[in-house]
Amino acid sequence: MIFVFGNGLSIGFDARLTTTAITARVVDSLGGEDTAVLRELAELGTPEDPDTVPVEVDRGGFEHLAGPLDRLADALVAVQRLFTSPGTIPLLAKLRDAADGLRQHYIRIVGTVLRQVDACCVMGDTDPERLASWQTMNAFAAELVKRRATVFTLNYDSLLMSALLNQTRYVYDGFRFGPLNVPLDPWDEAVTLYQLHGSVAWRRGTDGVVSKSRLQIVRDEQLLEAWAAGDMDRGLPAVILTDLKTRYTEEYPFSIFYSELHHALANESLVVVGGYSFGDRPLNRALTHFLSRDAENRLIVWNPTGTRDVYLERLRKQLLDNERDISAAQITVEAVLLPDVGAVRSLPTRR
Repeated sequence: MIFVFGNGLSIGFDARLTTTAITARVVDSLGGEDTAVLRELAELGTPEDPDTVPVEVDRGGFEHLAGPLDRLADALVAVQRLFTSPGTIPLLAKLRDAADGLRQHYIRIVGTVLRQVDACCVMGDTDPERLASWQTMNAFAAELVKRRATVFTLNYDSLLMSALLNQTRYVYDGFRFGPLNVPLDPWDEAVTLYQLHGSVAWRRGTDGVVSKSRLQIVRDEQLLEAWAAGDMDRGLPAVILTDLKTRYTEEYPFSIFYSELHHALANESLVVVGGYSFGDRPLNRALTHFLSRDAENRLIVWNPTGTRDVYLERLRKQLLDNERDISAAQITVEAVLLPDVGAVRSLPTRR
């Protein structure tokens, strides 16, 4: 069975992993003046869509602070191709410096977010409440292992991976012996966990190769702290942390995992989605195609507050002209707050 988890799984473990909580710590780290500039850039870098009814958009989240920096840096790199005459060399140097500066600010935000995320996932805490949270997460992971689940997650953190490794010797995540495997090859592992948007342990080297380090090495090297300080000399974080996800999910290494998602969905009739608010277009597109492909395909959504009508509307927006419509009967919404062991146990067995 295929499971797709959003940040609701991490929030259920630790409330400090909400977007609001992390953003508050990012803003505190950056300081008021930098944050004000970033919010102005977010306004300037977010185009209006004339085809939709204007709505109040929260541009205070960390992705909406980081996204414009990332896009503007890419734009400055791209615009350099417009200037090819010898007399433009001084201008090109200034554009490169500006792009590098924007990129460094972006890395500061990414590093700060990843550092805050990882701080909530350190094991060994003796606090009774935290120990109880780990017990629940471990029990949840045990049920996934029993089902030999294929899990896709949008989360950067190590929570689910740590819990799964407490239940089974090895979990395949696309990396074997360090570098990313192309093509993916899970052999016969009991469970697979693919992080669609990257991880705190992923690093893109100066050669462009993406590899995964042991989490303890990342912590010992204080790599996340270095990124939070703007240090780009030891490689870059390999995560999608932006408000322009469609573009980056089509690029290496994320395209490999999204291709695997589409491939996995093509061979299933029942998919469970938990802790996800259906706000990412690339993932919505994959789920839409899954439901449209066969009227018998079903989606079970675990969310304590969402409604089927809202999810159905968001998925229908991703339908292509040649695809059949999705019916409300294909989506079941259950009020589940993750991680919930009973919710996994109550699922039907594989046909």
